[in-house]
Amino acid sequence: MEGVILFADDHIFDTAQKENRLFNKLNKEFPVLGVNSLEMAQQAVKSIGAFSAIILDWNFDEITDEGVIIRRNAELFLEVNDFYSLIYIYSRLDLADSTKKKLRRKFGGRVEFRRKTLSSSAQEYDVIIKDLMKWKQTNKKFKVSFNWGITINAAVQSIFSEFSKADVEWIHDLYKTAGEEVNPEIEVVTLMQNVLSEKIIRDNALLKSIKKLAKNNPVGHGDKAKAVAKLLQRIYYTRMPYETEDIPIMTGDIFAITKDKKKCAILISPECDMRHLKGSKKLYFELLQFERGESKEILETNLFNAFKRSAIKTIKLYQKIREEADQDLTVNQKTIVRETIAEHDKLRKEILYSQAFNQTHARLHLLPSFYFTNTKTNDAAVIDFRKSKKLIRGDRLEDYDRICKLNSPFIQELRQRYLSYIGRIGVPPAADNVVKENIKNLL
Repeated sequence: MEGVILFADDHIFDTAQKENRLFNKLNKEFPVLGVNSLEMAQQAVKSIGAFSAIILDWNFDEITDEGVIIRRNAELFLEVNDFYSLIYIYSRLDLADSTKKKLRRKFGGRVEFRRKTLSSSAQEYDVIIKDLMKWKQTNKKFKVSFNWGITINAAVQSIFSEFSKADVEWIHDLYKTAGEEVNPEIEVVTLMQNVLSEKIIRDNALLKSIKKLAKNNPVGHGDKAKAVAKLLQRIYYTRMPYETEDIPIMTGDIFAITKDKKKCAILISPECDMRHLKGSKKLYFELLQFERGESKEILETNLFNAFKRSAIKTIKLYQKIREEADQDLTVNQKTIVRETIAEHDKLRKEILYSQAFNQTHARLHLLPSFYFTNTKTNDAAVIDFRKSKKLIRGDRLEDYDRICKLNSPFIQELRQRYLSYIGRIGVPPAADNVVKENIKNLL
């Protein structure tokens, strides 16, 4: 099995215990990191990150500095961590069904449960390896994520090395070059992330593994549209924790203007203005406001009704021609025409709305699958640039709850489109004769 296995068990270094013999046997065949406490397991997860599997005891007997034995279980460890690897709960006692259900809800098919038995360490080894290999075969997509983690770790170390060779005080100097206009610590992280991204996209092994996986036909799992919408939510938005006091205000932050989150607004003031705006009683943050439930009405008014007005002109012209030809329709023919027009309207509406999600309408901007609620994935938010601008005084913005942040590059796209719309210049249309003269050469 590729990668490092983390084996966390309080008996792992006790030579009299079977867990020690199992660990030694595993370590002869695979790279295994053994730890005997939950604290050490936590440090290992933070330091290494990408494990191919985590074999985890459930109960740990730990001795305090006063010599008191305290029994703890691994529930909190699994609750605070969200690693992507196989989690193999290997316990002497069976877990409660409610606990298993909770863990499966969080980790899905990546968590397995097995009770320790009285069989020999060799037999236990065979069973565990069989389970791990079976999971690997049924979760081949895990290899891409695992390779990705390795690539990131290697790239970060390489970049740190390159930066240090160029300038030992690189963090300090990058911090200083950011100046007073932006949050310098965020600027340091952003610069680092940009270099990291450039390095990762040149890793051929990772790119080939992604391409290979993408060519395989995926196995269907429930509602595909809903699953992709949920994935897109995470790509578009970063949810805010319950407490946001220590998180700096940034361009793209989305605030609930009303307590029920029906009205929200997204911050579009540039990053370099944040320090001057925050807390000010004279300066104002600039936001774009949108409202839940408005999307349908805005799209109807701006997209479909405009199409219908054009279509009605065509229909009236057609009716006039038929009247002049004195060709009356039968009742059945009229029904067929009405049904055809209705079906055409429905199809045209779907086409227009689908196009709108690709930001084809100059004064509208759609935010798909927005977090108006924590459960729905089909609530699109529509920003109408003509009426969305909202100013909030610098010392009052933090009175509103932050819901999430619109991630890059989507916040840059929104700002660019808004600035383009409000900065447009009106020019007279081309004269009909000029159009006709130029079209001759194109037809």
